[in-house]
Amino acid sequence: MPRTLVAVLPAVHALTGCDTTSKISTKHAAFKDAEQGGSELIKDFGKLQLTSNVEHKAEKFLPNAIGGSEFDTMYKIRCFQYHQKGIKNDFVKLAPTSSSIALHIKRAYLQCYRWVYATDANVHILNAVDHGYELQDELLVPTAV
Repeated sequence: MPRTLVAVLPAVHALTGCDTTSKISTKHAAFKDAEQGGSELIKDFGKLQLTSNVEHKAEKFLPNAIGGSEFDTMYKIRCFQYHQKGIKNDFVKLAPTSSSIALHIKRAYLQCYRWVYATDANVHILNAVDHGYELQDELLVPTAV
């Protein structure tokens, strides 16, 4: 596996779906996209502070990973699926909305950050409530849109 793919392995795993995040794409499709230049979009995911720019790049990566390379947001691929592909009555098959994917990206970032810095005793602990979760009856649950 090329070094580029090794460097983005945690980001791809968290963004496409793992034990703590929703499934958005397959690992195979995401790695194929990463090999074709998509790794530039997520190379700092989980490593640098989560900014709107990091979130935007992650959202731009995801449509490519689900086969919509001509789209740069989930909103655009969802509109295409609805209007051009005729997926009108089966909302389960539509891509997630941009607002729901923003929460997914925050949760994926938190998970990726934890993996990347798992062995660093001096790492800043991120608050899950700031990253797509909320407390309900003393339990962390994903924030709903």
